Formats: sequence, C-alpha cells, structure tokens
Amino acid sequence: MRIPKTIADALVAHARREAPNECCGLLAGRDGLVARQFAIASDRKSPIRYFMNPKEQVSALRAIRESGLDMLAIYHSHPTSDAWPSAHDQEMALFPALKPGEPPAPCYPGCAYVIISLADSDRPTLRAFELAGTDFAEVPLEIVNG
Repeated sequence: MRIPKTIADALVAHARREAPNECCGLLAGRDGLVARQFAIASDRKSPIRYFMNPKEQVSALRAIRESGLDMLAIYHSHPTSDAWPSAHDQEMALFPALKPGEPPAPCYPGCAYVIISLADSDRPTLRAFELAGTDFAEVPLEIVNG
C-alpha cells in the first residue's frame, strides 16, 4: 500500500484531533495507491475502541463507488499503544462463523487495516495489515511524495 505524504499527515492530524480517543475512517484509491481519505466520526468515544458512525460510513462508501475508486483500507488510531491490531480489532474485522466448525469470514475481503499510533507523540507510526485467515499479517506501507 502506498500513501501520499499529504494523506499520511492528514491521518496523523485526525488521530491527534480525536486523542485521547481513537479516530477512524476509510482510505480509497486504485492499485494500492491511496487517493482519498474519508474521516468518519466514531460513535464510541473511547481510547481503546472505535465504532464508525453508520450514516457517515455508508456516505463514504457511496462516494468511493461513485468516484470509481476502490476501498483500500479501514484506518483507526491507537492513542497510547503501538500500531498493532488488538484482539478487539481482530474481532471487529471478522463476521462470526455461521455454522459450527466453519471459520469466521472477513467483513471486508481484500481490504487492509491501517493503524496510526501516537504512543510516541513526537514520532507517530503508521502500519498496514491484512487478514491472513483469521489473523492479521503486516503488509508493506510506503509513504510517497504527494
């Protein structure tokens, strides 16, 4: 995944504005290059949880579709912890199994998850992850000019 520096800076700014609570939103683009950020209000004001406002999320998804872009990632912040998915992040990324013995299914197949950590406020960290089965695996994230 490639994120233009202007958008990476906007993600960090969003995380800082919402601190001490988590921020959240969507990233859209094509071919792994992020073109737009959609900041979405969290209906759960918490330093360890987020829940996207459903109306804003649907509006963002509609705008992504109408602009011909793809949803590339869901992003959120960790105001005081590292940029690694929590057990709650994993739970929120998966639909429960419909039948006994079946594995849970990804809510957004092929979508990455970007986490912004403000644990070191002087050096925010961004990392990207994708689901590999039911576990997260880190994927390359490159900040590019733009």
